[in-house]
Amino acid sequence: MGFLNNYIAASVGAGIVIFLESEYSAWRLFQRRRTLFFYVCQLAILSSAFFNGISAYAYFTPAVDIVPLYTINTIVEILMVVSYPTMILLRLRLIHHLRPLVLCAPMLQGILWLVLGIYQTKFALTKDRHFYRVAYILQLTGIVILMVQDVIIDVFFVMVARKNFSDVFRIRYVIAVNMMVITLQIASAALTFLFFYIDNSALKVIPVIEPIKVRLEIMILAYIAESCRTRRRSSVALQQPAIGSVPPVGDLVTTASEKSMPISLAKINSRQNLLSPLPLACPCPFINKIQTDCGCGRLGD
Repeated sequence: MGFLNNYIAASVGAGIVIFLESEYSAWRLFQRRRTLFFYVCQLAILSSAFFNGISAYAYFTPAVDIVPLYTINTIVEILMVVSYPTMILLRLRLIHHLRPLVLCAPMLQGILWLVLGIYQTKFALTKDRHFYRVAYILQLTGIVILMVQDVIIDVFFVMVARKNFSDVFRIRYVIAVNMMVITLQIASAALTFLFFYIDNSALKVIPVIEPIKVRLEIMILAYIAESCRTRRRSSVALQQPAIGSVPPVGDLVTTASEKSMPISLAKINSRQNLLSPLPLACPCPFINKIQTDCGCGRLGD
């Protein structure tokens, strides 16, 4: 148990460092901070950090009143299982058109974890084994569904990016980081199942994985932002006519990546489109800076 105590204490310290680094990176990445993307990113960072801290607190203070702890833990878990999938869905929407209804899919996870929290609280109050068995099944089911959902989103992002945007950013780097996230998600689910059958107290070693996943997600966004700024500067330089040459007449020549964007380059560059409300699908990581819901204000620096 001494090793487990030291590990959980170290995970708390690591979680604090990751939390501060994630907050710093997020505030540098998002210059427009009144956007859906920024709020979801903040929820993912805060909820994962609180989840790690609450798990360690419950481990080191076993005599604490379990009902308030279950209540707080349920709220934090709901925010976490909703915000992180929404965050990676918004990242996917940067390069692929998604219906707004798809962004509401993580809400179903929130409902599942709400029911789980209710049954956990009932078990803590009544000690009825029926509530424990239902909560046990709901928790394992929710973990599997959450893992499958996140893995599908990450794999789909890699497929779309590799197919349509290999000329925009170095796809190998993004694939590598996504594979790390997928590995962490599968490892988290596997360890949860393993510790359920071996030692429930060892489950407290898993929450530190959540802040790491969020930090890797911010790394992906930051790298895409940097690549898009480079792409934008290159596009501006190519569009400037050389001295003594006649400027081209008609529409700008677009690449295959630009043609596959949710909004065409011509519409984005038109003044009428800039003055009208824009849809949530945001192609701004790959073209000029515009006011959209993606929040990546640094892309137009």
